[in-house]
Amino acid sequence: MKPTEILNEALNESAKEYVIWGIPPGYDSEIVVVEKIPSKSGGVETISDKKMAKKIEQLMKKKGVKKTRIQEIDMRSGFTANDFTRGIK
Repeated sequence: MKPTEILNEALNESAKEYVIWGIPPGYDSEIVVVEKIPSKSGGVETISDKKMAKKIEQLMKKKGVKKTRIQEIDMRSGFTANDFTRGIK
């Protein structure tokens, strides 16, 4: 890849946020189970890395959350109906 392609890919990825959905123990329907994580500075931040989102999804499964899925939100495109139906596996 050319340096400009690498930069564009990094910028595109940083414009995305990930939300983890699922059905926790004791619930009958799907809810947002994780949308923010602790930041290095001591606050909280959105999940902006796909690999991290997948790790968190696996942790939620271990905690008993059923039917987990990862919602990818592209902050560059504005919000559309697809933002609320598209998931990654």
